[in-house]
Amino acid sequence: MTQNREILGIFPIPVTTQQFDCGEKIREYFESQPMRDQDKQITQEYGRVSANVQILNEPEVKTLSDFILGNGLFFANTLMGWDITEMKFSQSWISQKEPGQFHTRHTHPNSVISGVYYFADDKGIDLQQIVFHKNTKPATYTNSFTPAENLELSNKSHFAWSYFTITPKKDLLLLFPSFLEHSVGTNITPFVRKSLAFNMVPADGIGSDAALTRLMFG
Repeated sequence: MTQNREILGIFPIPVTTQQFDCGEKIREYFESQPMRDQDKQITQEYGRVSANVQILNEPEVKTLSDFILGNGLFFANTLMGWDITEMKFSQSWISQKEPGQFHTRHTHPNSVISGVYYFADDKGIDLQQIVFHKNTKPATYTNSFTPAENLELSNKSHFAWSYFTITPKKDLLLLFPSFLEHSVGTNITPFVRKSLAFNMVPADGIGSDAALTRLMFG
């Protein structure tokens, strides 16, 4: 009998998507940013990043910055349930993946909310999906069962998904908790994959003075 069955999707992790046209002036400003020199191995596994890692604090991009911060505050308060009055950028940078480069699976430590904004034209971007990964081995359940690699799982149930992909499009903004693991596959196109990445934190820090847990972010 199944008529009384209820399936609860407990502890969901939100990811938001939203379109926003930043305008040609901001796009040109991003395109003009010099890239940082990096070790060859690091470049292969992470791509290249801009020399300026505070780019969303520049006056040239204020309209986009304000839009992202407003959405970050909604994400923090409404979706995550955090009591935050103002968000700020801790880092923001241009990310590039040349043909053959990828971005290994990772999180963003020392941050609260992270995101990506795809400012470039669609050339090659829509073939380079961002992949969000399910943590199948939580630290508190290290002895629990996890499916073997050869165990066939149905992808019809989202409870069985081990990853979820989102196809980037021009002007798409993604926001997600900084602890959510994600990656980008190898760029198999002849184009350079370009995007803006950023981290956000509460402007007035986290924790409390009363509990002696206050951490300020400058």
